[in-house]
This record gives sequence, C-alpha cells and structure tokens, in this order.
Amino acid sequence: MLKPNSDAWLQSHCQQLIDCPNQPGKLRISAASCAKRYDLANQSRYQSISGDSQDIVAFKFNLAHCRGCEIGAAMAGKDAAA
Repeated sequence: MLKPNSDAWLQSHCQQLIDCPNQPGKLRISAASCAKRYDLANQSRYQSISGDSQDIVAFKFNLAHCRGCEIGAAMAGKDAAA
C-alpha cells in the first residue's frame, strides 16, 4: 500500500485550502469541505442529534462554529442570515 505524501499533496493543493478562523488550531480546509460543514450544521436533522456519547458531543461542538459562518455560507453559495 502506498503511503501518501502529505507534504507533496499540500504543496500542490495549497491554493484550494482556506484558513478557518472559527475552528481551533488554525484549521486549513478545502472550500468544498467548508461548504459541506456549513450545510450539515444548518440542516434540521442537526438539531435532532442527541446523546451523551463523547463522539456525538464532539461532533455537534465542532459543527456549532459552522452554523452562522459567513465564510461557510459563501462557500456553499448561500446567505448566512438565511
């Protein structure tokens, strides 16, 4: 199995990545992934996700930053106020 060379990939795709100001750790994310996170955080099913497991809590906490994000809305082609 080939081991991916992340440095080479990042170098060849750096123009496609954006710096997310809302996520901890200076997250670099693709515009497409940003749009997907925004859409998921704003779906009605997001509100109904419940539970006490650490995975669910972490999932909702990480997406909470994406709900009203203007950058995410722009990447998704939507108005953040909608």
